[in-house]
Amino acid sequence: MVNKIFIISICINLILMSLIFLNTSNRKVEHKVIKQEPTTELNLVKLPYQDLGKFKCTAYCPCKKCSGNFKDMTAIGVRAKEGRTIAVDPKVIPYGSIVIINNKEYIAEDCGSAIKNKCIDIYFKHHKDAKRFGVKYLKIKIKNGD
Repeated sequence: MVNKIFIISICINLILMSLIFLNTSNRKVEHKVIKQEPTTELNLVKLPYQDLGKFKCTAYCPCKKCSGNFKDMTAIGVRAKEGRTIAVDPKVIPYGSIVIINNKEYIAEDCGSAIKNKCIDIYFKHHKDAKRFGVKYLKIKIKNGD
């Protein structure tokens, strides 16, 4: 019984669709040519990220050797967090910017006396991890605001 009702409903739908098609296919369609004036404006697509090129990337931690008396307190007044905090030259990358390093997002929350121009310091919780990171030259992207 259910199969018969299902088959009947499919047939009705097919008939209705063919009637709609026949009704609309007999209409004449007018094509209008719209003349558009040339413009000097560019409709640029805003990309979500801006490529800043290669930066020298180093690492630091809250120990006295890396951070002095500042420990884990950043330049903007928040506690540094591994996997989030980076130190930047705020003249190159503004504080609060979302920066992509190796496909991971970080936030520019800190600066340092050795962090100038195209240099970024990545925060680690432990000195051994910061030391293991070493020095790398990596492509950096910054997330564009909306």
